[in-house]
Amino acid sequence: MFDSQRYLTRGVQTEIPFELQLFMWSLIDKLPEPKDYLQVFRLSVCDNVQHIIHEQEEPQYRKEYQLCTNTNVI
Repeated sequence: MFDSQRYLTRGVQTEIPFELQLFMWSLIDKLPEPKDYLQVFRLSVCDNVQHIIHEQEEPQYRKEYQLCTNTNVI
């Protein structure tokens, strides 16, 4: 399903700090097989803490993360 090519939107590339992009790529890399070709990340901020929800449809997967970071929160 998910191969070696990676794509992201222009908005993600310009708006999301590079360190946070790398973190999200690492979450995909660590997923158990099989991986869906479409990975969804929902970003929010709660009390100046970065909150990330990582999801995929097939097979169903969802995990939440909270990061205390020195970079800008989105």
